[in-house]
Amino acid sequence: MPHHGYGRLPPRTRPPLSRCIIARVIAQAPTEITVTFPKLHDGQLRVIRNLTRNTTLAEGRRWGKTTLLEYLCCRDLLNGQPVGWFTPSYKYVDESWDRIKSRLGVYPAGAIEWKSEQQHRLRVVGGGTLDLWSLETDDPGRGRKYALALIDEAALVANLWNVFFSSIRPTLADLRGSTVFAGTPKRRNDFWRFTQMHHNNNEWTHFTAPTHENPYIPPEELKQLKQDMPDRLYRQEILAEFLEDGDSVFRNIDACATSIANPQAEPNHYYTFGIDWGRQRDATIVSVFDATLNEQVWIDVYRGTEYLAQMNHIRGLYNRYRPVVIHAEENAMGAPVVEMLTQLGLPMRPFQTSTQSKALLIDYLVLAFEQMSIKILPSEQQLDELKSYESTTLPSGLTRYAAPGSAHDDHVIALALSVYAARAAQTPSHTARPYRVPYGAMNIQRRSQGLLADETGVNPFAKKGRTAENGTL
Repeated sequence: MPHHGYGRLPPRTRPPLSRCIIARVIAQAPTEITVTFPKLHDGQLRVIRNLTRNTTLAEGRRWGKTTLLEYLCCRDLLNGQPVGWFTPSYKYVDESWDRIKSRLGVYPAGAIEWKSEQQHRLRVVGGGTLDLWSLETDDPGRGRKYALALIDEAALVANLWNVFFSSIRPTLADLRGSTVFAGTPKRRNDFWRFTQMHHNNNEWTHFTAPTHENPYIPPEELKQLKQDMPDRLYRQEILAEFLEDGDSVFRNIDACATSIANPQAEPNHYYTFGIDWGRQRDATIVSVFDATLNEQVWIDVYRGTEYLAQMNHIRGLYNRYRPVVIHAEENAMGAPVVEMLTQLGLPMRPFQTSTQSKALLIDYLVLAFEQMSIKILPSEQQLDELKSYESTTLPSGLTRYAAPGSAHDDHVIALALSVYAARAAQTPSHTARPYRVPYGAMNIQRRSQGLLADETGVNPFAKKGRTAENGTL
């Protein structure tokens, strides 16, 4: 069977193949059936040689967990055993299903004698069967018996403890089957509870396998990861450590809270704004960040204020600091406000908040605190929000960041937006000269009725063809 897994790697890093890792002569088959794998590295072989009835494997990213599980799966299948493969969601089911089918191949060239795409079930020559289950389903594995249960991405399975003992464990009773739990740690959840079973039960074994055990990952790449990643994420994702549940998302908060408020811009300094919108329940927060010094220098808070009045305040704040970028949340009411400020010539950069984009934003702020590369104002409300901020790992593998319970995270988001925007202020195109919006926008001091309302209460810039009046911002 041809091997496709490493076709894109340069020859010097391509793992050598061993065409005889799994081979079994089937009585009904005219030829020997061979399943080809990359040569297993020493860390994978260590796990295989020391398996017990229940094995837990906490591994770093790119260690080779998937290849190991596929090897164990195919080995038992070709020995005529029933195998159950369990994943956190259907996304992982489809990925695993495609890989295993590719490994085994279809008889007579391969081993698969029968398969059902709808049920994610197959049978190989010799009688071995495989079922792939999503643990999002009710009572997975009911009516089946297995000699081997593989739980992939175990740390991402919600309520794993109850799911295992109520659904998976009974399927192993007939054949006294074994189980392998494998995944990258995500705090001390149910997966962590299973990794502690080996302390007082001889039928359990645990392995910790950092990414460094994979010889096909270039050492210089691992060094770069340590430099680029926040320490807590590096320990979790690369070193495969289970972090305490009480670990704060942000570290070194107090050590970084040494900035001094500055109500005016310094000459030849570049500034960015981060804006998190609110009106009634939440406040609108504007974080002003000095990108030249990497320091937060001002925080404006507008609570219970009409949006037109908020825009008026922001225009005034803009006149004081002349930021090169204003990074503002665009969700909900943010979109029309951002659009109107953009029409006035302010350098707005909208930010669409989603679970994924918010995670990227917060991870960047986490790294800044980790490296102590920024200073923030010692605002009591801001410090409280930063210290209580929480992260939750979703079944999809993404991390959701939020304030605990009904608490607010307005200061956190505004700060994160202003710090993230500072990257643009530090690029060559901006460091050559401060950004200046075109002159000609309406002078805020000449409007006593509000930023965008004329004597009739109508937004003058909404009229087709209307341009800003002469003046300066």
